[in-house]
This record gives sequence, C-alpha cells and structure tokens, in this order.
Amino acid sequence: AEALLAEEEAEKEERARGSKKGKKKKKKSGGGEADNAAPGPSATAALPPPTPPPAPSPPPANAAAIAAADKALQKAVAAGSYERLASALEACSSIASPAVLAEARRARDKLISPPSDAAPPPLQQQQQAQQQAAQQQ
Repeated sequence: AEALLAEEEAEKEERARGSKKGKKKKKKSGGGEADNAAPGPSATAALPPPTPPPAPSPPPANAAAIAAADKALQKAVAAGSYERLASALEACSSIASPAVLAEARRARDKLISPPSDAAPPPLQQQQQAQQQAAQQQ
C-alpha cells in the first residue's frame, strides 16, 4: 500500500513538473499559433476524465403514499371540479398509480372540452334558426 502511495505521489510530481515546463515553453515561443493549439494526446491522456455527478433519484413511494394519492385523485374526479382535479393531479402525479393517474387525466380533459354531442353554442343555434326560416319562405 505504501509503495502505491509513493508511486502516485511521484506521478503527481512528474505531472506538475511537466506542466511547468510546458508553460515555460509557451512563454518562450513568443506567441503565434502554438499558444492556441489544442493539447496533444499525451496531455489529455494524463488527465482523468471528469466524472459526472450522480443524478438525484426521487425516493421510492411506499404503498401508503400511493394509496393516499390514488384516493385524493379519485375524490377529485368524483367532485367534478376542474380546479380541484387539476390541483390534485399536480400534487399527486409523481406518486399515484398509473391507472388512477390516467383516469384522472381523462376526467380532467372531459371537463376542459364538452362532449361532441353537447348542444351547439348559441351562435350556431341562431344561424340554424335563420337558415330554417329562409328555407320556409
């Protein structure tokens, strides 16, 4: 173990000396394209690649939390209020079971847009009445 530590320290010192020499060479070169050139493969190989930070994963929800989220969504669907359902979806979407979540989203979408067989808007009713009156005359 001590031999490995000594070996690693020697490598670090060697790298430090090598980087100092490289800086001196650049200063002596007097500018030009040599300063802007990318480091060679030996310089990039000496540095270990940066390790990306681990992505934070959400804590797994337990069965009680899933059941509570499902119950809250089902109550919001039963209430029939768009605002209540939208709030419940926002709060429970990461916890609720997929089937209940899909059902709640379908219910929300139905509350947004009326069914196609619903009565036409008043403007369409007025236009239809005018067309019928014109046809009768």
